Amino acid sequence: MLEFNNEHKSINGSLKNQKNKVKIRNFILGGVVVASIFLFSGCVKNVECNIIGPHAHKYVSELSYDKYMISEKEHEGKWVRTDDYISISKNMEELIEFENKNGLYRISLNEDNIAETVSSHIDTVEYRYQYRW
Repeated sequence: MLEFNNEHKSINGSLKNQKNKVKIRNFILGGVVVASIFLFSGCVKNVECNIIGPHAHKYVSELSYDKYMISEKEHEGKWVRTDDYISISKNMEELIEFENKNGLYRISLNEDNIAETVSSHIDTVEYRYQYRW
């Protein structure tokens, strides 16, 4: 609570000075918030691409799965762009967008990873018995 003297000034300084301090503090906090949004927004720079016509670049995940994406960015989430690309038609573009939108992987691109994953699982046999009394 502010206490005022007979000159209508607070004991801690004039109200105008305190309002200015609040404005400066709010301005600094706003700057920090805006800066953190830009720093941590995941903005990724585009990679220069000289390929003419519709095409899709191959991206690789941390687990070495491959996927084609229609993008010129260096990273798409956890996917990293490679130098490989394919020329695509309009139908192929729609298929690639559908795969990426639904989190699907093309088996033909990932056969080795799928085989490795399957071979690492241990086969088990399950027996079921049914009794009648």
